[in-house]
Amino acid sequence: MTSSMTSSPKILCNDKINRSMNMDTTNCDQLKQTEASLERLKTDLATVMGPANAGSLDHQQLADIILKLGPAPGKQASIATKQNYSKQLAAAIQKKTQEHAQSEYQSAKDKLNQAIDDSVQKVRDAVRTTVEQCGQDNRTQGQQDRQTNTAIQIFQASIEAISSMLVQINTHQTTLKGYNNKLNCAYNTISEDINADNAGITERINQIHTMRRNIQDQINTLQTDIVRHFDNTFNPSKSKTTLIDLSIPKDVHTGKGQQVIDNMKAYLRGRAAEYYAIIPYLLRISDDYNAVEGTYWEPPHRRDG
Repeated sequence: MTSSMTSSPKILCNDKINRSMNMDTTNCDQLKQTEASLERLKTDLATVMGPANAGSLDHQQLADIILKLGPAPGKQASIATKQNYSKQLAAAIQKKTQEHAQSEYQSAKDKLNQAIDDSVQKVRDAVRTTVEQCGQDNRTQGQQDRQTNTAIQIFQASIEAISSMLVQINTHQTTLKGYNNKLNCAYNTISEDINADNAGITERINQIHTMRRNIQDQINTLQTDIVRHFDNTFNPSKSKTTLIDLSIPKDVHTGKGQQVIDNMKAYLRGRAAEYYAIIPYLLRISDDYNAVEGTYWEPPHRRDG
């Protein structure tokens, strides 16, 4: 009786093996049923999930849905049970897919909105930069216009001043020639007789000499005024001017125009007596710049008078 009541180790081992096999069979059946349910839902979910990369679920998300829903019905389950599980699984997948699609849609929308905001900001920055550049261009153009107007005013004032003084000098020189003629006539009337009374003629000659000196002094003063006018332009401090040679840099065409202008002005310091007739033109050429055309003022041609 004892042997009949006690199970042999072989029987116990067989029971464990059978239970293990039954569990493996059950798990295998559940896996197959889940795969079958997913396969049946594949066509139906295509319209919900959309393109493969739009709103699709990965393996982990599907595994989470199945874990939450529970294992699929076994092979022995009724058709109604299997259909009900399939419906629940389809509804869960559809809901998760919609949530995932909505999340992707919102993410894409956020990226699109961010791209739009970035584009709008770039446009704003471009407009701001353009406005600032236009303002800078206007300020630069205004500065150049003021510089050009100043150059024109200085040029016109210099021409008027020199023309006025030259007219006066010409008038005085004409008068001086007249007195020279009178002086010659007076000398011709002096008698060679040592006993003759030439007092009246001598006084007349002295008067003519005095007038000539006065006129010559006025001419010298006007000439000095012309020189001083331009010397003050080049050397307003009135300090002693040291004459320097004119230096023309090499490769002037490589942007050394301003250096030529500065060297030319330095050369003209103290030389107004020699170049007063052309100094107004030289100054305007150097200061009257047209930024739109990229050219300096062109002086009149000799053929234009």
